[in-house]
Amino acid sequence: MALRQGLIAFVALLFSAVVPDMIVATFAPIGLLLRLNNLGLKPSVRVSKAIFLVNLLIIGVTIVAGYVCLALQGVDWTSVWSGYGRAAPAVPLDATFDIGIIPGLAMISAPILLAGVGNGVLSATGVETVMNIPEELENPQRDVPKIYWAMLLTLLVVGGSLALQVFLLLPPEVLLSRSGDLVGALGYHVGTSLTGFSGVGGAWQAALVASAALMLIGAVNAGLAGSRGLWLAMTRDNLLPRALITPNERGALARLHWLLLAAALLLGTQSDWNPLSLDRWHKAMFGLVMFSGMAAFILLRKFKGEERRVYTAPWNISLLGTRVPVAAFLGVSALSYALLSLWAASSSHLEELRTLVWVVLVLVGTVVLVYNHRPLIRGGYRYVRRVLETVESTVIDPQQRTVVVAVGGVRVGRLVSKAIDLAHQQSRTTGIPYRQVVVFHMTKGVRSEFVYRITQDSIRPEGIEGTTVRIFTELTEIAPKDLDLYLALVPHKQTPQHKSVLHAAFDALVRFHEAHSFKGHMTMIGTYGVKPADIEELQTRLKDTTLVPVPLFDD
Repeated sequence: MALRQGLIAFVALLFSAVVPDMIVATFAPIGLLLRLNNLGLKPSVRVSKAIFLVNLLIIGVTIVAGYVCLALQGVDWTSVWSGYGRAAPAVPLDATFDIGIIPGLAMISAPILLAGVGNGVLSATGVETVMNIPEELENPQRDVPKIYWAMLLTLLVVGGSLALQVFLLLPPEVLLSRSGDLVGALGYHVGTSLTGFSGVGGAWQAALVASAALMLIGAVNAGLAGSRGLWLAMTRDNLLPRALITPNERGALARLHWLLLAAALLLGTQSDWNPLSLDRWHKAMFGLVMFSGMAAFILLRKFKGEERRVYTAPWNISLLGTRVPVAAFLGVSALSYALLSLWAASSSHLEELRTLVWVVLVLVGTVVLVYNHRPLIRGGYRYVRRVLETVESTVIDPQQRTVVVAVGGVRVGRLVSKAIDLAHQQSRTTGIPYRQVVVFHMTKGVRSEFVYRITQDSIRPEGIEGTTVRIFTELTEIAPKDLDLYLALVPHKQTPQHKSVLHAAFDALVRFHEAHSFKGHMTMIGTYGVKPADIEELQTRLKDTTLVPVPLFDD
């Protein structure tokens, strides 16, 4: 271990000529964490937990001491809400600071809020690490909700208390001159105020700085654990080379950790090892991670809503048939505003990130093509087949006399045959030829409208299944040669307002009629399971058309 750290120190010494000192200082802890995670997951979890508890103890003592100071000197909420203006009485007349730039809660900007949220989440690194590996919990159904609430309360108590005490206890000149170390300044203030000795304040400030450094180390450790889980899932889905999940002699996936180290080096190289750029990029990527998490949460509720969950967030609302937590909407809105504000405030630094984003996209695209080219080719082939086999909905000419026949799953062939006979009969009777028969069917197998031209030689198209296959087959058997026959598939959209699937189909038929602007045509439906009142109501909704009910059974 000593030899390894000595080698890392030598490498850091070589880099010190071209890399800032604060970057070089990270080499040794990163080397230790890489070694720690290569020993297995459990040791790194124990280290993160220990760091979190030490930090929580030091921060807790600081917060309690701060509240004692507030109890002794009193509370003035004006500075918290309004900030410090140029006429602030606490500022000397000869002060060189621009006090007008210290905002209160009334004017606080979104990037500051985003940075505060990020620092608050980092303070719960130990809890986050435990939550990444629920298999370590004895009773996830009981423990996961406790962890969520414990982390939430910790963030609210710690973050809220520190924010209030910084504004209430520190004078404006300290807020301005030590904006990068406000918690350390708070520790110095409470230590000196309660004991009367500046040495005690300085010692407590040093403890807070050391705790913050440990928390940064814990954050990197959490990054190793989190990226391990993400890249493990990607590798199992063939989005990364499967050789990366070959375990070492201790069962750890060491190659994944080396991949993370390579990514960190790529990030540093792209930023020219500029700490300010890396700081801006960290805030942007942190915000994007949280934003993607919110979006993924909503998508999981949309497509995996029926799966059993250990814990479900409270306070849900229904949107487009999906129950989504209110917190997810609030999070998406707040993060969108925060990210846009961050871009406006730091666009010069964030624009440099575009090259790296393109490099990552090219690498990801290359891996996807190499390891998933067969599924992609198959998917592309299915897409091309569907595009070739469908026709534009505009080919259904609303100016031509048309019979639209709505079919379900009962006696499709009989109903369509009657529609074709009706078109021939009307052509002979009126002298105006009917040229189109459109078979309308509502199905859950499509998400948008698809129209197929049907002939006796048509091959079953891609993307249809179930009842639609049988409908298509029957249409090819009875397709006339003197009429254009189309099959129009529309998505199933049944809402709580619909009494049944039948009423949902009626609404879809009316929308289809209005979308194609049919005039002077006929609409045919089967009467099986349809009440006379429903037929009368449907006729009133179908403008400029004649509704033709057809019994499907002799009885």
